[in-house]
Amino acid sequence: MLLVVAAVLPSISGFTINLCTIRANTGHSHPPSCENTKMRPEFGFSVLTAALASAASIPVSATAGKRQDTTSKVLVGAPGQILLASFDGSSFDIVAESSIEGTTASWMAFKEPDLLYAVDENSNQLRLFKACSGLDPSTNELSSEPEIVEGSTGVVHLEFNADKTRLVGSSYSEGQIDIWDISEGTPKLIKNIKSEEELGPHELRPRPFGPLLRRRRPRHRLILLVDSADDAWELVNVARVPTPGCGPRHGAFLPSSEDPTKASHYVVVCELANTVEVFAVTYDDAEAGTGTGTGIDFRPSQPALSTFGRRPTNSSSSAAGAIETSADGRHIYVSNRITGGATDSIAHFRAAPASACFGGLKVEFVGLVPSAGVNPRMFSLAADEDLLFTSNIAAGFGLLALSRDPSDGTLAETPVASVDVETFGPEGFGPQFVLQIA
Repeated sequence: MLLVVAAVLPSISGFTINLCTIRANTGHSHPPSCENTKMRPEFGFSVLTAALASAASIPVSATAGKRQDTTSKVLVGAPGQILLASFDGSSFDIVAESSIEGTTASWMAFKEPDLLYAVDENSNQLRLFKACSGLDPSTNELSSEPEIVEGSTGVVHLEFNADKTRLVGSSYSEGQIDIWDISEGTPKLIKNIKSEEELGPHELRPRPFGPLLRRRRPRHRLILLVDSADDAWELVNVARVPTPGCGPRHGAFLPSSEDPTKASHYVVVCELANTVEVFAVTYDDAEAGTGTGTGIDFRPSQPALSTFGRRPTNSSSSAAGAIETSADGRHIYVSNRITGGATDSIAHFRAAPASACFGGLKVEFVGLVPSAGVNPRMFSLAADEDLLFTSNIAAGFGLLALSRDPSDGTLAETPVASVDVETFGPEGFGPQFVLQIA
């Protein structure tokens, strides 16, 4: 099993991949953070889930929309808060809350049935909520006192391996990756993988057969592949993003049409250049006689794509953020942050069959929809992919759901449900993480 650690960040199929990259200074009070590139389940990636603390059910304002028959639970992370929201298709209710002043749960991971792991981006603490029920989305319960272990300072992303016995965290502040044994619940530190260069793993991500991807400072553009077999966690390959100083932040694999257990391409969003970089993926297996044993090779397959389709309102401050793909790999979404307008945006790209020159697939820009707020650091698709849940840190709606048409991947501009950012605290302290967990 391989793990990819990227100084800049792509990941590929066949490994458990975590992506770690350093984010640029965006002029906000919060430091850059690592976030993960997602690998869809068919690739062997685990989707991060999280949970929260118990509290009285607090209804919040929401826009009208089509109701659904069942209620889902959405995990939200904000400065000083971990929240659980109940979503019925037309409104959000905050049903559980854990508040610890001075902390920032900018990434979380939930391990069934009741273990919640949460970073504190402001310290070296990894928090585990496990006492009593830990997190139970059905009863809205979360243990009040987390167990705390210490690792690297400034961890901004978490990812499980395929069987959820290992947890990987990427540190922006120290430029390294923490490898934790969580086979018995409580994290036990196995190894730190330190950056050879200047500070900056940003994101960790699992891939089909084991790599972890980590990227470093935005001005760098490296993809590091780490072999995690037998808990070795050794660097075995280094690739390079073609756009100099692009600042890779997150990445995602696209499934192969010939073998869904593998990826055909890897896409990376760069926050400094506001581009999407596309790589064709080739598996390299020395034992099978197909290469030198680097695990996976990345080849740029097309020119970089703007995340705007045009120039942003303020190109000096704009910083692309999150990336998400549909399960079939046909649709790619990217958040544009700090664009200088009243609202930022979510960009939609389509992956379509193409000639061998593009590795059999070409990514094309489709369009933009408003994010209904400022600084959408992270977003995620609902389990059935008919909605996109997103957050905004600075203004507008702090939490919202956008309807998605699964047939063509388009997003509706008007939210079906929303919560004002002021509900979560002062301006600039809105949600940074959102994920459906039930």
